[in-house]
Amino acid sequence: RNTNNLGFEGTYIGPEDDATGNTIDLITHKSGFKVVYLSKMGLNDMRGYLADVTNIFSENGVSIEHDTTGVDGVAIAVESGANLEDVIRDLREKNMVDGDGISVDENKSFICMVGNNINTNSAVYGTVGSTLASHNIGMQPFAGSRTSIPIAIPASFELDALRYLHREFFGTAK
Repeated sequence: RNTNNLGFEGTYIGPEDDATGNTIDLITHKSGFKVVYLSKMGLNDMRGYLADVTNIFSENGVSIEHDTTGVDGVAIAVESGANLEDVIRDLREKNMVDGDGISVDENKSFICMVGNNINTNSAVYGTVGSTLASHNIGMQPFAGSRTSIPIAIPASFELDALRYLHREFFGTAK
């Protein structure tokens, strides 16, 4: 996982970068997360909603590792050891969710595809999704960047998912 320690178990460097976004240079992973799903109708029209939500996490001492948003929902990944009792109470008290619009998925791992401009290549998204789906592994895409595409998966499938993705993108299973 550490690019400063390439010999670390699990680190695999793929083909040379061709600068077109057509290759994944490496796949990283980290386990030990839970994902909090929030549901609120019309949140996309609510100015400052995400800032208010992240402030509630911060005020309760919970660091956000990853987040992603949709029209009526937000998914926030936090470390597995995070105590969410006060966060959930505050989210409800401040009307940040609809009714029972909070759920928490425990035991999640993140896998991240890394490469130059890969977020512009829809084939990468499709290949990741179809590869995992063909092995009945569900995934939750998270907001990435120009160089990364992170997904959350059930931790129990982490090693298998890594093998399948390595085989698909690099022709080998590490």
